[in-house]
Amino acid sequence: MTIATETPEERAAHRAKHLRIYIDKQVAQRPVEANIIKRIVKAMSEAGTPITQAFDSEEFVPVTDEQSILDQAFNLDEVTLFTADGQGIYLTMGQEWDLICDYHLSLEKTLEPIMVWVCSAGEDDS
Repeated sequence: MTIATETPEERAAHRAKHLRIYIDKQVAQRPVEANIIKRIVKAMSEAGTPITQAFDSEEFVPVTDEQSILDQAFNLDEVTLFTADGQGIYLTMGQEWDLICDYHLSLEKTLEPIMVWVCSAGEDDS
């Protein structure tokens, strides 16, 4: 089937398939960033302030789980992850260990173990 004869649903499915391949490849090629994001998601959830939105500088996108957060982050150059009460963590993708650029001060206690781990470049992989 050619693009000209595809239905809108088929085109959307085609785009979604290629986006999935792209994001999976990005996650595999940048394991440090994926690990940091997974640690953020886990820490925030355990603290009772899960990530609920990703902001790409133009729009807020609802996120519900680790995979949807990874999907948003690895499809962007910069993303801010927000909790339901508006606290954010600003990430710049492609920076490996320097992924976390900024966050609300109220999140410091929750993110402290992650920041210690990041500063040790993952040497203490606990």
